[in-house]
Amino acid sequence: MRSGLLAASASLLIGCATTVTKTEPAVSVPLTTAIEPVPSSTASPPLLPSGPQPLAHALPERLACAETDLVGCIEGCDAGEREDCVSLAKLYTTGRWVTVDAKRAQSLLRGACDAGSARGCLMLAERLQRAPTRDETETTDVLLRACDLGANRACLEAARALVDGRGRRADAGRAARLLEGVCDRGLGEACFELARLCIRGEGVPPDDARALSLESKACSLGYEAGCLCAARHAKTTAPRN
Repeated sequence: MRSGLLAASASLLIGCATTVTKTEPAVSVPLTTAIEPVPSSTASPPLLPSGPQPLAHALPERLACAETDLVGCIEGCDAGEREDCVSLAKLYTTGRWVTVDAKRAQSLLRGACDAGSARGCLMLAERLQRAPTRDETETTDVLLRACDLGANRACLEAARALVDGRGRRADAGRAARLLEGVCDRGLGEACFELARLCIRGEGVPPDDARALSLESKACSLGYEAGCLCAARHAKTTAPRN
C-alpha cells in the first residue's frame, strides 16, 4: 500500500519546477492621464434626464426553467430561451420526465451553443468527448467557443487540446494565454498546467521561478498537485495540513 501511494505521489510531481532564484526588475509606470481643463463658471450645467434610467446591463427578464419543470422548459425553449433549451437537453439526457433521446439532447445543446450559451457549449463539448467516434476538430472548436463565452473549465480543456494538437495545429502560445486568463480568474488547475508549460518552455519562455509561483498559487486555490510540487521547495504545504 505504501509503495502504491509513493508511486501516485511521484506521478503528480512530474513537471515540478526546480528552485531558481530570480528577481524581476521593478517597472516604473509613468502617469499619462491628462488633466482636463476646468469649464468656465458661466457655462450652463448639462441637463439631467428625468425619471428612472435603464441599467447599463439589464437584468434577465426571467430565470431559466427548473430542471424538474418539463412543461416550463419546453415552453421556454420553444420561445427561444437558450438556457431553457440546455435544461431540456439535460432532461433528454437523463431520461427524467421524458424518454432518453440523445440526438434530441445534442441538437438542443448545439442550438443553445450557437445562440451564445456557455453552459450549452460546455455540455455539448462533454458529449462530443464521450462519443465513440469523436470529431477532434469539432470538439476543440466547441471548447474554444465555450471559453470565449466565459466557461473557465472549457478554457482549460481547450488549452490542453491546443498543446496536444487535437483537431488543429498545436499552438502552445495560445494555450498559455487561455490558461493565464483562467488562472487569474481563480482556477487552480489552470495555474498548474501553465506552470508545466513554463517548466518545458512551451508557448512561454522557460522560467522555473514563475513555474514555482504558479504551483504555489494552484495550491492556495485548492489544487493538490500544485501543493505537492511546491512543497518540494518548502514554499507551502497542502491546505489539508
